[in-house]
Amino acid sequence: MEIKRLSEAELGLFDFTPNAGPPGADVILTGVGFSPALVGNTVRFNGVDAIVSAASPQRLVVTIPANATTGPVSVTVDGATVPSHEDFIVTSPVLGPVITGFSPVGGPVDSVVTITGSNFDPDRLFNRVFLGDIQASVLTSSASQLEVKVSQLGATGAIRVSTPSGRATSSEDFLVLPVGAVPAMTDTRLQAEVGGASSAVSLADSTRKAVLSFSVRQGEQVSLVVTSVVLGGANQATLVVHDQMGGQVGNFSLAAAGGVFDIPMATRDTVYTLVVRLSGTTTGFNASFALVRAVRGMLEKDGVSATFTGQVGQNGIYEFSGMMGARLGLGVTSVSTTPAGGGAVIRLLKPDGTLLVDCSNFYVPGNCDVPVLPMTGTYSLTVNPSGTVTATVGLL
Repeated sequence: MEIKRLSEAELGLFDFTPNAGPPGADVILTGVGFSPALVGNTVRFNGVDAIVSAASPQRLVVTIPANATTGPVSVTVDGATVPSHEDFIVTSPVLGPVITGFSPVGGPVDSVVTITGSNFDPDRLFNRVFLGDIQASVLTSSASQLEVKVSQLGATGAIRVSTPSGRATSSEDFLVLPVGAVPAMTDTRLQAEVGGASSAVSLADSTRKAVLSFSVRQGEQVSLVVTSVVLGGANQATLVVHDQMGGQVGNFSLAAAGGVFDIPMATRDTVYTLVVRLSGTTTGFNASFALVRAVRGMLEKDGVSATFTGQVGQNGIYEFSGMMGARLGLGVTSVSTTPAGGGAVIRLLKPDGTLLVDCSNFYVPGNCDVPVLPMTGTYSLTVNPSGTVTATVGLL
């Protein structure tokens, strides 16, 4: 055995930690004579170049290269090279988690969900699970299964699992819904898109239901347009829209004529779920469901007229800034619909979203008496065409 004292100018490699690990992991080298500049050090694992991420004269932090093999570690500085006395052992890569499924597909808050897959951490504390954007409690864990409890805050959305080795996201959403609204194996489940293609729904009988999930953005108002309805002998269909925590935000009755159903404005980025049920008996239900977002715009006081033009089922939302105590007049400069004879309901909302004045249904141009503005902030004027007409309305 030889003991040799090295000066600060000489190059020496004393140790590395850990002494084993997979490609992509970091290793700390200690010694003397390293370059404080990253590019001044060349580190190799059994001859394969590694990336140096931190450097000082006595310490280097390096990443094990992807194609490294077990063998000595070497450091080269200014043409001088020193190898390690021991081999670094390259282990197999640590794989990130994979989600293959979950059960049940939905349920109310406090439900227990079983997530199946691979590469979960056997220690439950090293698994973080989110349903939507809300963290769930991990009850038990193994490499192939996690049991989690849905938070009191919801929320409907994809399941995400994170471990120290990576993260995974489910291909389908977990639906936070009342027990009776959760889709069964024989039910229809669809992912819909606001502003996208219509979703065709067919139900063989009244024992089955359809569940459509769709994402909405904060401040977005969406209308549901239902056409081509065939009740097949059923009395009617019931349409219930649930928010991310399973609460109802809309409850509508659908007749054979179809119709337009306005869903309240979203208060956050979230996922809504529509549940379609039949009442009575039916020989087969069919309908087409489309989701249409409201047109948004600005109104300028004493400015030019703004013109709302919408497609079937589309509403308009126009904002303006108002000062408390101000007196404003609203003019409806034009109204036309297809087919002719339809109208548009116009309402003015306070900055807090409550109703200031209902200007009623305009079939022809006219005026609306606006009360003295009760607060300072951004007011919203909503335009809601009647039924399935398309409308063009001028606002001043």
